[in-house]
Amino acid sequence: MAEVSRRAVLMGGVGVLGVAAVGFGDSAVIGRAAAAVPSRSTYVTAIGEVFDATADGRTSRMRLTSAQNLSTSAGSRRSESFVLTFETVDGARPGDAIYSLSGGGVPVHDLFVSATGSESAMQAVVNRTV
Repeated sequence: MAEVSRRAVLMGGVGVLGVAAVGFGDSAVIGRAAAAVPSRSTYVTAIGEVFDATADGRTSRMRLTSAQNLSTSAGSRRSESFVLTFETVDGARPGDAIYSLSGGGVPVHDLFVSATGSESAMQAVVNRTV
């Protein structure tokens, strides 16, 4: 019967961790293949565009009205800390939920979107500096 040394087990574990670290890098995975991490600069170019927001099998349409920096002491990481504001396009404001947002030439992101301000306003806060 072959014996496996502790060194072999440790080296195998380190190899697996290395592959995991390289394989996931700067991406987010929620219920599907890895996607690009959201950044403010990606959304700024899509202001005025309409996004499909899908949650629980229902899709609502929302127009992106602003992408603003959050106040933060991490000045060099501004693109990682921002607020997206949307206005609903097709009627009543949907409930707060984690929505899969697609459209506007932006990669698909899953973000928590909640009611704010007027009857049709929604917002998503992204803060990757914590």
